[in-house]
Amino acid sequence: MKRIDLCLVPGELERASVEGRQIVVVDVLRTCSSIATALRNGAAKVIPVETVEEATQLAA
Repeated sequence: MKRIDLCLVPGELERASVEGRQIVVVDVLRTCSSIATALRNGAAKVIPVETVEEATQLAA
């Protein structure tokens, strides 16, 4: 059986040994906070993208 370790904040990952391990990062909390802050400060909308290139195309 595979073991899964969970890090709730990025600082925990820095302390963990990652050599030879598969790592998955899901930054849901920070994303939600950033979107909520943007909207609260007047952003009309937030468009999540996967790459810098996609963001650049949308901004053009």
